[in-house]
Amino acid sequence: GATGATGPAGSNGTNGAVGATGATGATGPTGPSSLTWVRRTTDTTSNSTSTLANDDTLKLALAANNWYEFTAELICTTAGNSASGCKIAFTVPTGATLRWGGTWSLDSGTTSTAIAVQTVSGTGVTTSTGTADASYSVHIRGIVVMGSTAGDLQLQSALVATGAGRSMTVKANSYMRTILAG
Repeated sequence: GATGATGPAGSNGTNGAVGATGATGATGPTGPSSLTWVRRTTDTTSNSTSTLANDDTLKLALAANNWYEFTAELICTTAGNSASGCKIAFTVPTGATLRWGGTWSLDSGTTSTAIAVQTVSGTGVTTSTGTADASYSVHIRGIVVMGSTAGDLQLQSALVATGAGRSMTVKANSYMRTILAG
C-alpha cells in the first residue's frame, strides 16, 4: 500500500558534558612603544672643535625592519662673534635610510631660515645666525627607514668655526622624539 504521512519531529535530547579547556598558548613578545621621547636636562657646550660629535643625551634606539617619523626641537645659543653658529647632523645605523630637514629662527626674530633636506647619515648643516651672541630654535622633522640592523638615531653637534671666545651650546629642554610608523 501507500506510505503514510510523516509524523511530528521528536524533542531534542539533552546536551552532552562540556569538554576540558585546552592549554593556554605562549605570550607573544611585547611590541615596541609607538612614541619615544628624550629630553636634554642640562646644557652641553662646545668651544674647541668644529668636528661633529655625538650628543650623549639626544639619541633614540630604533628597532630593525621598522620605519619611524622623528622630530627634534633644539634650543641653541652661540657666543663669540658673527661666525659663531651651531652645526648639526643625525646618524643612523648602516643599512637605514634617512631624510630630514627643518627651519631655525632667532628667539628675537620674526622669520625662519630653511634647512635643506639631508639624506646622508652624519652630514652636517650649519645654523649660523650671523649674530655675535644669539639664542635660537631649530625645528627638525624627518623619517628613518631601518634595515636589518637595529641602532640609534643620534644627534651630532659642533661649532661652525672655532676661534678665541667662540662657543655653541645645545640647551636644556632640547628634545627628540620618534613615532613608530610601521
